[in-house]
Amino acid sequence: MNAKWVTCPETAHLEKIELLHSPLGWLVRACSRFPGCLMDCPRTCAARLDRRDRDMSINEDELAIGDNISLGIKLVD
Repeated sequence: MNAKWVTCPETAHLEKIELLHSPLGWLVRACSRFPGCLMDCPRTCAARLDRRDRDMSINEDELAIGDNISLGIKLVD
């Protein structure tokens, strides 16, 4: 289990969250904004961590939709 300090997208306050990493992405187990009670938020912080991880894992040798790549082709006889 990981713990991180993040800025809450809902309140803009610094909160400590406990995270579990699953094959589907980060899952929030606990948040200092909701001590001892059920979390009542959309967990946007976890979605942002997932997006950041996905952006960092993109291989620069692979092309993605929307990449601007120009190739110069030289024909040889």
